[in-house]
Amino acid sequence: MYYAIHTRFLATTDTLGARIRATMDRHCVTIPYPYEHTGGLCHRAAAEALQAKLRTTHDTGGWYPWDRPFVSGEMPDGSWCHVFLA
Repeated sequence: MYYAIHTRFLATTDTLGARIRATMDRHCVTIPYPYEHTGGLCHRAAAEALQAKLRTTHDTGGWYPWDRPFVSGEMPDGSWCHVFLA
């Protein structure tokens, strides 16, 4: 079984600035666009934020996929996929 985080850019609206949303199954987190980074590092920051959220909301006694490092790649639609290594 593979576990992955999907991130996508959310454009500016009338009331909200640019953001990046990271999702994995039914878990998600949205962060303000990190202008201090560029390209894939912005998406990686969102994936790391979701990874940190998952670490704090689940029991640390067992093995969870988000305890592992992950690799990232851009999808054809401009979103990013971050896959945990076994």
